[in-house]
Amino acid sequence: LASSGALLGDQGDAVARLASGVTKARVEARTIGLLLSMRTDETRRRGAQLTDGIVFGLGLPGPWRDGAALAGRGGATRLVSRDDHGTPDRIDDALAALSADGASILIAGVDGEEAAAASRFAEQNQIPVLLLRPAAKGESVPPGRFTFLLGEDPVAVEDALAAAIVERGAAPVAIV
Repeated sequence: LASSGALLGDQGDAVARLASGVTKARVEARTIGLLLSMRTDETRRRGAQLTDGIVFGLGLPGPWRDGAALAGRGGATRLVSRDDHGTPDRIDDALAALSADGASILIAGVDGEEAAAASRFAEQNQIPVLLLRPAAKGESVPPGRFTFLLGEDPVAVEDALAAAIVERGAAPVAIV
């Protein structure tokens, strides 16, 4: 895999799982799995912001700080990540790879389509998933014991803010 990985293309994760004999989830304490989307410029940007926030929140070493100064804050927390190879068809593969990597909780859902897929994966595989936004309208999402919604649709937030400003008498209102 190390020398010929490029030849495998988008099947690299599946071949790696087969080669290592890992075909189902395993849980390692204090391991967080992060799904990164490569589908659009917006999802890539949100993924980068999300990664920065998680690394900062866990106190993991980063390029902007001295890791030694934060030792103990993140403890032995391990962050593993996978990407969707730029297509929604690979979301389930990436989530499965994260669970095979030992992630005890997954973070996903930078857009509605990914949130729906991640929610279905969570419920089918009984792995907790933190969604950053709700599933897209019209997406079939099972009721969730393993899905936890942390964020709201950015359009709904902007609409609520604009309505509150108008209600207080401001006009005209423009979202910049």
